[in-house]
Amino acid sequence: MTGAAGSAGERGLKSAPSRPRRVPLTRREKAVAIVAGGIAAYSLRSSGGSLPAGTSLADFVMRAVPRDVRADVTAELIDDVFACVSGAHGS
Repeated sequence: MTGAAGSAGERGLKSAPSRPRRVPLTRREKAVAIVAGGIAAYSLRSSGGSLPAGTSLADFVMRAVPRDVRADVTAELIDDVFACVSGAHGS
């Protein structure tokens, strides 16, 4: 037993669950999350009629991407995320 009262485990009490360790996102993971959010916003604005005429998905997403992440966002990444999101919602 440690100390006068002992630890929670020694007293037969459950200890509070420990918080999971926070692992920072990689640059690519951040880019994917931002692109997915941009695609969702594009979809909502498009269905709500508040999207300017002629605005493409890629243009909309690229305008929504913060400058520090733009180097990691490519047309291929936008296509890949779109395919994943639309496939998930189509099933």
